[in-house]
Amino acid sequence: MSKYCANCGRPNDDAVRFCSECGHEFEVETNVGPSFGGAFFSCLANYCKIGGRATRAEYWGWLVVYGIISALFAGAAVAIQQRGLSSDYLKWTLNGCAVWCGLTLIPGLAVAARRLHDSNKTGWRVWIPGLFAAAGCVAVVYYMTNGTFKLDADLIVDQARDFKKLLAGVDDWATFKALGKSVQAALACWALAGLSGLLLAIRLCFVPGSKEENRYGVKQVNP
Repeated sequence: MSKYCANCGRPNDDAVRFCSECGHEFEVETNVGPSFGGAFFSCLANYCKIGGRATRAEYWGWLVVYGIISALFAGAAVAIQQRGLSSDYLKWTLNGCAVWCGLTLIPGLAVAARRLHDSNKTGWRVWIPGLFAAAGCVAVVYYMTNGTFKLDADLIVDQARDFKKLLAGVDDWATFKALGKSVQAALACWALAGLSGLLLAIRLCFVPGSKEENRYGVKQVNP
């Protein structure tokens, strides 16, 4: 297909930015993205949408709401413990936090992938923190099964108690070095998952998107 120059009327290929006859610059095709205030609900509406692009405002809008609600759950859990309230309240709070994190995991990854697309980068980078976290989980399973990876409920329950005690006792480098290799590997992988996730989130918050259409779609602009 061809597009026609508004200045001289000459037909040009769709991919060109400037008219081959007079040099007139064609307007860049854009899509209007959601506003900062509506970004969170837009991400929920596009629950599993990986394709396309997302602006910094859309990502910031998602991140701010997600962070506020997560902080409320964390604050409630700390307040319940400090006030010595019934353990049932803490259980409900932690269960609610788990449900919240589970429900927002997929749209969070999806908007992060679209934000990477906006800067013409592959969305697969969002899985880097997840790979570290998964590696940590494999190390924990190795510890709980004594390196056999065989399902033994009694052994797993006993090892889980020991694992919890080990984690509670880690407060400095010396106690960390005293842990078993599998526990050290799990903690190191989870630390790398958190660090890589934080660095990725910071990058997505500040790196500008492509000014023109890229391989993931047309430019997104704020309303």
